Formats: sequence, C-alpha cells, structure tokens
Amino acid sequence: MDCVCNPKLTSLFEEDGSIHWERSWKPKQKSDFPLFVRAAAAEIELTSYVLLALVTKEPSPSEEELTLAAAIVKWLTKQQNSRGGFASTQDTVVALQALSQYKTFNYSKDGIDTRAILSSEYGLLREFHVDRNNSLLLQCEDLLQGPGNYTAEVTGCIFMQAVLTYNVPLEQEEAPFRLEVHTIPETCIGNNVHITFDIAMNVR
Repeated sequence: MDCVCNPKLTSLFEEDGSIHWERSWKPKQKSDFPLFVRAAAAEIELTSYVLLALVTKEPSPSEEELTLAAAIVKWLTKQQNSRGGFASTQDTVVALQALSQYKTFNYSKDGIDTRAILSSEYGLLREFHVDRNNSLLLQCEDLLQGPGNYTAEVTGCIFMQAVLTYNVPLEQEEAPFRLEVHTIPETCIGNNVHITFDIAMNVR
C-alpha cells in the first residue's frame, strides 16, 4: 500500500527506524527542554491517521504495510507523555485509536513470558515479569537515585518508558508596558470609598 500525501501540505520524515509526517508550513517550536521536543498535536494527529488507514485496510494489511505501521508506532510512542496522552485531547483520541487497532494484529496472551531486569551502578533495583496474567497491568518503579545511570535488560518484547520530571523556572519576557492602579484612599474606610483612582503607566 502506498501512503500518498499532498507534497505541498506534508513532508515524510524517517529517522532511527521510525516514520512520521509533518506539515510543510509547520511553525518553529519553542522548547524549554532542548534535549527532546515532542511533536505538535497536528503532526501526531496526521501521523495517527496514516497508521489508522494502514491497520484498517480491508481485508487485512500486508506484511509490508505492517512493517511500515511498526515504524509509525515507534515514532508515536516516543511522543506519548507519562500519563499516556499526547499533545492535546483530539490528537490523543486519534493516536490511541490507531495504536489500539495496531495492537490487534500483534497481541496475544498465549506464550507471553517476558522479563526485564532494571539495575543501576548501585546494583539490582527490580525484576519485572510479564506473563499472560499481568500483560495489561502497568508496572512502575521509582528511580530515587538521580542523577544516575540505569540499565534495563529485557528478554522478549514489552513497552518501557522512563519519565523524568523536574521544575525549570521559565524566563520572564520583558513586557511592553506595565499598568499599576492605586486607589485613594488606599484602605477601605466607610461605604463611599475607592471612587477616585490614580493610574500610572510605564512604557518601555
């Protein structure tokens, strides 16, 4: 199946074995986290619709199309946040629908026996075991030693996600003007107060 999009409107990108589509006129994104910038909602929704078209093909997608779908899934899962959503409500709905539909082709409870060993320079932290009884269960482990180096050794195929949260104060941009309002009198005394206002404006 050939995925054809209007070249004037969209562009296809391939990197690290993943595939996604972007708007040709996409505005430049600003990020306070230079190490990784998640895609905008429009790119996630656009790519999700391509995935949805692939996995809902009648009578069924070919092996080549499922390989292309896997590359799209690899990119989409990188855009997912720690709560399972994406950039907005609308793109989250489309992306989860496409990912769920894709999962119907490769999910089976039979024969699931996956182990993941999580360790750091201080030693073993936890061993995760995924089988048919808990394959849909979310398993988590808090990484309390940071910064640090962590290693995951996986036998089988599972979806793992590392989440790092921290506070970065945003830089305050210079405002074009500042408005201050002072009342006379400054304190509330009586019923007929604050009927006169002094307005001071500083323009930069």
